Formats: sequence, C-alpha cells, structure tokens
Amino acid sequence: MKFEHNKKYGQIAFYACLVILFAIICIFFFLKVDVGGIFKKIFAVLKPILYGIIIAYILNRIVKFFETKIFAFLDKKKGRLKLKRSLSVIFTYVSVILLLSGFVLIIGPQVVAGINDLRDNISFYVSSIQGWLLDFGTKVPELAGIIDKAIASLGSLLTGISAVIEYIVPKLTGIISDVIVLIKDVALGIILSIYFLLQKEKFVAQGKRLVCALFSERKYNKLVSAAKQADDSFGGYIVAMAFDSVLVGLECFVVCSIVGIPYYPLVSLVVGVTNFIPFFGPFIGAIPSAIIIFIADPISVVWFAIIILVIQQIDGNIIAPKIIGNHLNLSSVWVVIAITIMSGLFGFVGMVIGVPMFSLIYTWFGNIISGKLKNKSRSSDILDYYSDGVGKELEIERIQAEEWKENRPSIFARIKTMFVWVVEHDHDVEMSEHGEELVEDYLEEIDREEPADEEPSEEKVPAEKEKRKDLF
Repeated sequence: MKFEHNKKYGQIAFYACLVILFAIICIFFFLKVDVGGIFKKIFAVLKPILYGIIIAYILNRIVKFFETKIFAFLDKKKGRLKLKRSLSVIFTYVSVILLLSGFVLIIGPQVVAGINDLRDNISFYVSSIQGWLLDFGTKVPELAGIIDKAIASLGSLLTGISAVIEYIVPKLTGIISDVIVLIKDVALGIILSIYFLLQKEKFVAQGKRLVCALFSERKYNKLVSAAKQADDSFGGYIVAMAFDSVLVGLECFVVCSIVGIPYYPLVSLVVGVTNFIPFFGPFIGAIPSAIIIFIADPISVVWFAIIILVIQQIDGNIIAPKIIGNHLNLSSVWVVIAITIMSGLFGFVGMVIGVPMFSLIYTWFGNIISGKLKNKSRSSDILDYYSDGVGKELEIERIQAEEWKENRPSIFARIKTMFVWVVEHDHDVEMSEHGEELVEDYLEEIDREEPADEEPSEEKVPAEKEKRKDLF
C-alpha cells in the first residue's frame, strides 16, 4: 500500500519529538544527572567550530571589500574567480595579523609597563594624596571631617587593590593553562574559518536547502528574510562598532601621549575596549581611567576629562553616525533595558552583543505583530493607537527629527557649501568690509531653501512605515 504524505502527521511527529525530549530532560533532572556538565563537554568539543564560524563571519566583510575593491579587475578574466577568492582571503588574514601584531608589539609592552609601574607605586601615590589632604585639612579646618573620610577611603582602596593582586597571582598558573587551551581552540577555529570563507556560498546554499526541505515555502521565505535582517543588524553593527572603538582608542592614545597623561597606553586601551559597549561604554571606560590618573597626577584628570569629552563629542556626532549608521532600531530606554538584562545574564559579553541582539529580537517581534494586524485588516502604524493628540504630535515630531538627522549633510559638506557660496558671491568685495552682510545673506538663503516649521500633522509623517515599529 502506498503511503500518502500528510502534513498533519508531520506536525504530530514534530510535537511528539518535543514531548519526548522534554521527558528526557525531566528524567535527567529528577535523577540529579549533571546535565550542565554534559552540555559543557559538548560545548568544549564544538568550541573550535564555533570559533571558526564567528571568525569567518566577522572577516567576511573584509573579504568582500578585497573582492569588490582591490581584486575586482580579475572579474574580466575567465576562470579567475577562484584566484580572486583565494587572494582576498589571504590578504584579509595577512592584514588582520599585521594589525594585531603591530598593536601587541607597540601597545602591549607599554600597557604591561604601566600596570607594573602602577602596582609598584600605588602605595606611594596613595600616601602622597593622603599627605596632601592632611595638609589641606590643617589649612581648612571646616573640611576636616570630610578629609578624614577621604583618607580612610583611600586606605580601603589600597587594601582592596593589594587583595586583588594577592588573589590573582596564585591563579596565574590556572589562567596560563586556560589561555593555552583557548589558543589551541582559536587556532583550529582560524583554520576552519579559512575553509568557511573559501566556500561560504556553498555552506549558505546547503543551509538554505536544509531549511527548504524541512519547512514550507512560506516559512522558508520568512526564515531567509529573518536571517538577512540578522546579518544587516547584528553583523554590520559589530564590525562597525569594532572599527569605531579602534578609532576612539587611537585618538585617545595620540592626544593623551601629546598632552602627557600618565599611563596613557593603559587608559587608551580601557577607553577603546569599553567604547564597544553602547550608551554606558564611555562612562565605564572614563571613570576607572580617571581614578588611575588621579592617583598618579590629580591635575592631569582635568585634561583627561576635557580630552574624553571632546573625543566622545566628535565620535558621537560625526564619526559614529557615518560608520555605524542606523543598524539599531532602538530608543534609548530599550538600549538601557537591553544592557541591564543581557549584562546580568552574560556579563561583559552580554553588554557588547546584548544591544544588537535585543534590536534584532525587537525587529522580529515587531514584524510578527505587524503581520498579525495585517491579517486582521488593522493598521500596523503606531500613530493610530495613541489615545490623545499630545502623544501623537510628540511621536510625529520625533520621527521628523530622526528623518532630518539622517538626511542632513555632514559638517564638512556644510563648510564646503558655505565656502563655495562666499566665493561665488564675493565679486571682488573684501570680506573684511562686508563679512557680516555676506553671512546674513547666506543664512537667509539657507532659510529659504529649508522648509519653514509647520504644525506637525499626520500627512508629514514619512510613508515608509517600516521604519517605525515601536511597540510602546
């Protein structure tokens, strides 16, 4: 008898497998089997493969850059695609290795020397600050109580640092063994990542074929679309933030070295690494760095604060918007929530990947809600669900402000436009005599080009409602 395929039987089998799997987990739990240990062993075996996938995913965009920009001329010659791919992968790894080696050779020794110097001189620095506070307290008796508390706090700080050093030193042997295992896994991961990059289209095609075989065409299209969203949101953000953090660290390193900030290699490393964390990163990096600088030279803290403020303003308003773009579709409150939850679950790694991951989940959830509303023939626009006019107008203003911020020209383009305008309107008139009139005329012309402020209305809202899928 011929067996007729029925989707209902497939669904029943799928749910039955889930029930059996849940029952097995319950049995292991009640028998007090070390399930966590089993998963740890499985994860330890799969670590090199996971490292290979992560490394290949991060370097894939660099490989694309070499293929499309550097070795694009090989497209004109037949049978050279394999050569182009191989050269792109080789140049990618050589570039990354050279950059990392240069960083370790240049910054590494200075960071280690700074840490050793800080460890050796921490007692002297703290005693100097305590002596300065005591001298200041004798001159200003009114602040004697506050100064005594500050001196006690410095003593506690010194005791805490000494305890940390005493705790870390005996564990160096275990740390070294863990590092050796990590290097072995990463080395295997690098080898696997080379194969993944050389045949990345084949692996993607195999994954698509598997998904297409297991799911219907509608679910297949949804999963492929979700994967593309994940790549655009998560992958693009991680690579862009890494590049931006390197720039911030280099800026801090160069400026602090010129000004003469103590321990500037160590401070620049801390600022660059913590800049990877959205929203809280600059504060997390600046505060401990300022404490280290204050212990060595209290006056330098003022210069360091000014440097960090200027660097973060330039990065936040000019560099980051150009590099990172609009990869995150999250408001500030959702960023804070994402960092709070993910850091509590996964620590520092959660702080780094939590925001893009939360943004991706937020977008997927918004798409699901929009799809269900569409099936009910209801509007998916958040503006249609405001209960009062004030909240709606505020949302319209926010959308218009974001749209204007995305479309406004950069500061360099505006300076260039102003320079060209002045040159075109000079007509052999000295700027020193009529400079004020020229600037006023320029501002009037800009005002005529820009639309006048109007009362916010629903018609002014962009038609692309996909950009705003705010849930609340």
